[in-house]
Amino acid sequence: MKQEQYVDADGELHTNLTEIHITLENWNEYFEIYEKTEWLRNDFNEAENLRITQYVGLKESYQKIIDFNNTSVAFEIEATQVSVDIELDLSKETYAYTDTENDRYDFIETTTVVGREASFFSCCDGYFIKNGAKVPNIEILKDVVVSRVTGSIYLYE
Repeated sequence: MKQEQYVDADGELHTNLTEIHITLENWNEYFEIYEKTEWLRNDFNEAENLRITQYVGLKESYQKIIDFNNTSVAFEIEATQVSVDIELDLSKETYAYTDTENDRYDFIETTTVVGREASFFSCCDGYFIKNGAKVPNIEILKDVVVSRVTGSIYLYE
């Protein structure tokens, strides 16, 4: 009888594939909530605006030993969405924000991780006009928690 073989991201052969059910109790052993900052550029490669994305992603230690073809995990995220004042220095590509304590909303979103990550929220990739000037429009998430999770990942051994 021929034994099935699996090839990981580094091209190494494996003979075992282990299914791990992801639950509220174990999700943070395999996944993290990340924040990614991306500077949006114009045609002259100058920074014009900022996009901040928060996402659920697979931990680095599992990136090369996971079977992405079979892995699928659904997350429900709960948080508080908060409007903030932001100051951008486009020439230095730096930013700072302060909580305005004004607009706060409950935030609930469901997302599925198929592959390495699943975005569940992004902010600050638009403008509003104030006194004739472009002002970055930003809302961020605070107190992010995973409230529900279901699915499985498959790891090579």
